Amino acid sequence: MSKHLHAIVKTELETLSRAVKIINLRCAARYNRLHRRVGPVFGDRYRSEIIEDDAYLLGALRYIHMNPVQARLVADPADYQWSSYREYTMEAAHISEAQKEFVLALLGGGVRGFTEFHRQSDLTLYLETGEDRETYMLTVAHKALEQFCALHGIERAAQLKRDPEFFASICRQLTQDIGLTLRKAAEVLETSHTNGISLNTEIPQGVSGVARRLTYERMGW
Repeated sequence: MSKHLHAIVKTELETLSRAVKIINLRCAARYNRLHRRVGPVFGDRYRSEIIEDDAYLLGALRYIHMNPVQARLVADPADYQWSSYREYTMEAAHISEAQKEFVLALLGGGVRGFTEFHRQSDLTLYLETGEDRETYMLTVAHKALEQFCALHGIERAAQLKRDPEFFASICRQLTQDIGLTLRKAAEVLETSHTNGISLNTEIPQGVSGVARRLTYERMGW
């Protein structure tokens, strides 16, 4: 990406912190030398999230690989130069064979399963950065709306206003599960109001929504 990077790293937290510090210093020294400048290169400090299960690992990996596609830098994740996607679909040059085999085994053991998995949509935000968060959340919201309409046989979002129960349900999904503001939810729903959904609506404890889940891993220029 042009202003940040995402990485999945298996390490101890203390080791990760030291490693990132060294990377920052070395990258800054080289960048400053090439461009004849001084001072820090990276903006905010890095942010990290612990991956605790295989499902979340695969989702995060897919998110990272599809990030350039979401940003419209490429049409196919295999076309992005600075990605590990092709490490899993072709001969690995930068990741270990053990790492490659572990990931492919989780997806059935072959490249076909890996590529098909990347074609599936995912409404979860993984390790998102501040500058891209709103754009990605809107993309997720539109996908959620499409799925909701398809499930209930609704052709256009504007038709949801005719059914208060459906309208309230999708409003709660957009605001509570995805984390949109009511104003943004109204824009997605092609309306200027939210039909009585309160700004002070409480998020249920059982909801693992974006607002509860989001943490970021960021190195911004």
